[in-house]
Amino acid sequence: MGKSNKEGTSKQFRWTKPMEHLFLEILAEEAQKGNNPSNTFKVVSINRVSIAISERFQVQCDAKHVENQLKTIKN
Repeated sequence: MGKSNKEGTSKQFRWTKPMEHLFLEILAEEAQKGNNPSNTFKVVSINRVSIAISERFQVQCDAKHVENQLKTIKN
């Protein structure tokens, strides 16, 4: 998971299967709302995912983690 080292910077964030499921569930909802013009998601959608992951799984998930996961899934 997202743990911090002595300097307070984040180590590699690890996505678990339940996290990925929530990630996809939220983005599917956002797509239905039309929050993904030209196959990219709006900032509000990315932030919604990072907040939900952080709260539900008690980890530090920020927008950059979500954006990186989106890139991974698209490839």
